[in-house]
Amino acid sequence: MRSTRRIPLTAALAATATVATGLIATAASAAPSVCPVGYLCLVPTIGSTALVPEGTGASFVPSLVVREVTNHTRLTYCVTGTISFALRAGGDLVRPDTVSEVAPAVRSLCLPGAH
Repeated sequence: MRSTRRIPLTAALAATATVATGLIATAASAAPSVCPVGYLCLVPTIGSTALVPEGTGASFVPSLVVREVTNHTRLTYCVTGTISFALRAGGDLVRPDTVSEVAPAVRSLCLPGAH
């Protein structure tokens, strides 16, 4: 059973700073970020990486401005934002985007209203 959490941005940054145990991304870092196995990682343009455990989803209020999304899980994830897309297991997308929600795909598909 999948769970979805609504995370206010300040709480998301505080929580992920604790969970990340020192993994902090900054806008100055051009190299791909380190994403632990079993997590979907959203690297913001400013602040700490948001870590979403495999099988769960998260909502970001306000939306999170990211420079990279890395899927280090065994699942396809649906990323909803300025440009919505599916990110396959093991995938990495490096480009600026605004993300409002992430959730595991249903049968590897990202359909409106399926989450």
